[in-house]
Amino acid sequence: MLYLLNKESNSGILSSLIQKSKSNSGVSGSQLRRIHYLQGKMLARYHFSCPCSKERYVIIALLRAGMPFATGLADQLDCTFLFFDPKILTTELFIDRYRPFFVDGRTIMLVDSVINTGHTIKEIARMLQNNTNSKVYIAVNVINEKAVTLFNEFDVYAIRSSDNSFVGDNSIQVQTGNVGPDTGSRLFRTFTDSKGEKG
Repeated sequence: MLYLLNKESNSGILSSLIQKSKSNSGVSGSQLRRIHYLQGKMLARYHFSCPCSKERYVIIALLRAGMPFATGLADQLDCTFLFFDPKILTTELFIDRYRPFFVDGRTIMLVDSVINTGHTIKEIARMLQNNTNSKVYIAVNVINEKAVTLFNEFDVYAIRSSDNSFVGDNSIQVQTGNVGPDTGSRLFRTFTDSKGEKG
């Protein structure tokens, strides 16, 4: 099931943060990281906060773009917080390495900033669900509407959905049409400027 915070909450603060976090806003670096962090805290407060949060959840941030959003979730819930880079470590090795954290009764929250096609995060979520005794949720800042149907077997908590088929191009800093800098590059200011120099 898909839960969209922007549809469930009529917060003016959330609406403002959403506008500032969009690819065409020109916002990047520490300001964008702070926005993602605040959105993570808001999602956690709205859906997951309870006195037993420390023992109930394990947050797994997909590196690197998922870090600020996941940090907001983890700080609000004050729970176990792990980092996973699927480009460096296989999901099987990650599960084996951190198996003590995936105890019965804990819910894993797999967190990223954006779901475009959804194939990578779905495969990771499926492996976690099949190889641990934990329920797996997915938390994301924005999910592409075309990817929603892939996640029928998982609860997905998102700030918003988008019909934008975004194409990352780190040679530009602001989105034009459906082309713009990758979210991770905007968060960490690793896009290149028009002269080809790092931003």
